[in-house]
Amino acid sequence: MSTQMLLRAVMGTLFILYLSPWILLAHSLQEGMIGVKSKPDGSLFLWNDSPITIELKLTFYAKDQIVYFVEKTLRPDDRASIKLPPEVAGTDSIGIQISTMEIVKVEAKWSFG
Repeated sequence: MSTQMLLRAVMGTLFILYLSPWILLAHSLQEGMIGVKSKPDGSLFLWNDSPITIELKLTFYAKDQIVYFVEKTLRPDDRASIKLPPEVAGTDSIGIQISTMEIVKVEAKWSFG
């Protein structure tokens, strides 16, 4: 095998390894393996049934000012509950960021009303 062929094989392998976290995160989100659900008591229930460790950041805004921020790392099969303070009730938008392995970072922001 020539050096050029070996280099191509190594570069191809590295590219596939780079794409793996993206594919795993996209699949996990699509299948509902990672999620956040509100509970009647005003808290949030977080879960991660995916095979990857994720870092979840939630930011609550009122008039473009941060009202509350929470950051949680969830390992595979983790569950967590987060009690939200009363001032979160007055928020008009929420931002969510999910990242994994410091490679993949997905961000979204929703406005209410």
